[in-house]
Amino acid sequence: MKNISFNTRLLTALLISCLTFSSCDKFLDTPLPNDQLSTETVFSTKETIRDVVTGLYNAYSAYNVGFIERNTAALSDEGGMVSNPGTAIGDYVFANLTTLNGVQITWASLYTPIYRANLILENLPKVSSTILPDADRKTYMAAARFVRAATYFFLVNSWGDVPLVTTTDAAVNAIMPRTPAADVYALIVSDLQTAVADLSETVTSSPTVHNKFQAQALLARVYLYQSKWAEAEAAATSVISSGKYQMVTVLTDVFKKGTPESIFSLAEYSTNRLYVNRAAVGWVSLPTSAAGALTSSPFVTDQVLSRIQTGDQRWVNGNWVAPQYTKLFQNKYRHNLTATDAAIAAYPQNLIILRYSEQFLIRAEARTQQGNITGAATDINVVRKRAGLPNTTAIDKNGMLTALENERQFELYYEGHRYFDLARTNRLNEVVGTLPWKKDNWKTTYRYLPILDKDMIVNPFLVQNPGY
Repeated sequence: MKNISFNTRLLTALLISCLTFSSCDKFLDTPLPNDQLSTETVFSTKETIRDVVTGLYNAYSAYNVGFIERNTAALSDEGGMVSNPGTAIGDYVFANLTTLNGVQITWASLYTPIYRANLILENLPKVSSTILPDADRKTYMAAARFVRAATYFFLVNSWGDVPLVTTTDAAVNAIMPRTPAADVYALIVSDLQTAVADLSETVTSSPTVHNKFQAQALLARVYLYQSKWAEAEAAATSVISSGKYQMVTVLTDVFKKGTPESIFSLAEYSTNRLYVNRAAVGWVSLPTSAAGALTSSPFVTDQVLSRIQTGDQRWVNGNWVAPQYTKLFQNKYRHNLTATDAAIAAYPQNLIILRYSEQFLIRAEARTQQGNITGAATDINVVRKRAGLPNTTAIDKNGMLTALENERQFELYYEGHRYFDLARTNRLNEVVGTLPWKKDNWKTTYRYLPILDKDMIVNPFLVQNPGY
């Protein structure tokens, strides 16, 4: 029995370690040989089941380590460079998207958390309640649904139609064609609705999916993207009225570890110094030298700065932005690769995925679309007040939608929203396609990313997005 326990924990450790190595993708999608431990053995004890769930979060963290925030800033009007240095991130900034781009997240890395979620959802119903209490089973399965929904949400908004993988059957998954986006969204909504029903209302400091308001917050965002205004308003209201979260009045405390404004965040998934108590956004976005400030780290563009309202405390140096090497950079996540242990310990951070202030902006937009301008103004003013700004002057639908587009950028800058906000409101070509540094290369087909060549080779049934 001791040998089985040791080998099972070892297998779980191997699953987690595969996050760092692309060669592990086949391991994750292929049944174990007969001489290795079976899935049934992995799900045979409460401890190893917990390890599998930890592996789910680790896989989700692996693709959320800041690259989404950095890459989408580079694709939109948020991140700039002096000139294209010929790097992968430089190509993103200057709208030279190709099927070989080295900073693009691969489908393989995104389908890893989906596979693990499917593994949990397939196997936990078979586990006896004497091994895993029913309450834990519901929480773990809800967490798997949340992670699967969150991953598919990024996939469908980045590539459009994507393979809808809902099993661990390698033979089926390897040749699955792209599924219509509407069907992908149906699964996202279904997963989140089930998670809301199955999760507790108790909020703890655990950096995991453990309460229903996390699922409701993501569901509010999903409904917003679907233009389901009443549903988006209701979901956001459930989070806002829960009393579980609050707007942090001190701006420099908003992104600190343990902030009551964080609805869901990701903790470190490695004991490596690069991860402990630091958010990965910082070390992929902040320069470590004057050369890096020009070649590898997109800075805040003049187009963004020109629209900042006088008195906006978010954009005061040292708050959410900070000057380095003559340029201005995001300062929400403030530890770059050269940060000292003392600096990291003094300002520990997790990577925030869902934040309380976003819920007010979601509800404000949903209310605006339904003609409730007064209610929308109340919500947007909650965010503006914390920023040190007066109440909005918008008094009609068009004016409020413009105010909300701006407020979302100023509040959610460098959190992975801007590119998708412009895409979902059909403003991408008008705003991003006309930027001086992008317009010569811009294509209207950049609404969706290219599927990388290496992903196309793995699955011959995939069809490339137009324009690539």
